[in-house]
Amino acid sequence: MSFDVIIGLGQTGISCARFLQRCGRDFIVMDSRPNPPALSAFQKDFSHAPVYHGFDIELLTKADRLIVSPGVSLQHPEIQLARAQGVTVLGDIALFVEHNTAPVIAISGSNGKSTVTTLLGEMITQAGFRCHLGGNIGIPALDLLTQEKADFVVLELSSFQLETTDALNAEAATVLNLSADHMDRYTGLDDYGAAKKKIFRGVSTAVLNRQDKGVVSMLPLSDAAVVTFGLDAPDTGQWGVVGDRITYEGSHLMAINELKLPGLHHVENALAALALGHAIGLPHQAMLTTLKKFSGLSHRTQQVMEWQGVCWINDSKGTNVGATLAAVRGVDSTIRGKVVLIAGGEGKGANFSPLLRLIENLRAVVVIGRDGPTIGELFVREGVNVIPASTMTEAVLVAARLANQGDAVLLSPACASFDWYRNFSERGDHFIEQVLAYAKT
Repeated sequence: MSFDVIIGLGQTGISCARFLQRCGRDFIVMDSRPNPPALSAFQKDFSHAPVYHGFDIELLTKADRLIVSPGVSLQHPEIQLARAQGVTVLGDIALFVEHNTAPVIAISGSNGKSTVTTLLGEMITQAGFRCHLGGNIGIPALDLLTQEKADFVVLELSSFQLETTDALNAEAATVLNLSADHMDRYTGLDDYGAAKKKIFRGVSTAVLNRQDKGVVSMLPLSDAAVVTFGLDAPDTGQWGVVGDRITYEGSHLMAINELKLPGLHHVENALAALALGHAIGLPHQAMLTTLKKFSGLSHRTQQVMEWQGVCWINDSKGTNVGATLAAVRGVDSTIRGKVVLIAGGEGKGANFSPLLRLIENLRAVVVIGRDGPTIGELFVREGVNVIPASTMTEAVLVAARLANQGDAVLLSPACASFDWYRNFSERGDHFIEQVLAYAKT
């Protein structure tokens, strides 16, 4: 009997099931959780396909392929054993590459992926082309194959998705930045970076952040054109900043203050999108028009309101240390005062000590969640005012008391949300709800 095993029953697992059904393939599903998040939806649409709660090693070793969801580590002993016995192990992105016919632009990095993916998609549309967005954002990649053919497919890709992808063969690809994340899954930053680097396999044009040492270390890339971007003055043929203007090949394209998104990290995002768009032939005017209109994504340094001289900002998507560093610095560059930071949650094995670089930017730190006390201890030792909060409601009220006129209160947790919330969106929505409730008191 020929069959595949889908491992992991979430959004990606469901999309894999739909794909295999369209291909006429027999499959079963395995998930280590007793109640996977997509179980009821799966059973409704695929009542014929068995679901195993746990890994059946006999079935795994008899399968033709294991299609592993991004949230499942390839280091599971059962997966390792099946692979050792010759079973093919891959993910949904590898299946997508095998069946896709449109040019792919691929975007990865520790932070900024969703913003650049969405921004580039809008640039492509502004230029008059049909574009599909998916992968780690929005629509699962395999579901894009059922839509009307696009001129370009823009994929946001996590390190987990790249682990199971041998060659993406993208028209253009980038790693925006590299900072420690998911250290509960990787042995260190080099291991994490090695997964990210796979995005460049078979790429035509590689777009690199020349100011990020981890990204630069991914060179050399054989047979690929290399384009760089950075906040410094660029060399000929590269993207950068001169004075207060974004430039390319010595030409001043637009003033930084024409961007609707505040903060230097968003200037980097704009440069990356421009470099990727240029690599696939988009006209500059269409890209610049998009940059002047694009107001960003929810939960990513999203201004909630200004109340009594204090700016409240939701950066719930700041789920790692690098994201919080960028968010605080970006916000600090746009306010008169300092930042009251709300941080903490599920730390994913992170080293929080780089956050101490922010001391000069901070008025105080409000710590929340499971690993909030660990963050708090670091700052207390350096003399920073740290206040713990046991709920988001309390965190908002404490932050309001600590902030002075001209300050910003920033939720940028440097942690995942799963100790208190289902996801970062729910955490951000609750923060916004509590901020608005506070303003009404």
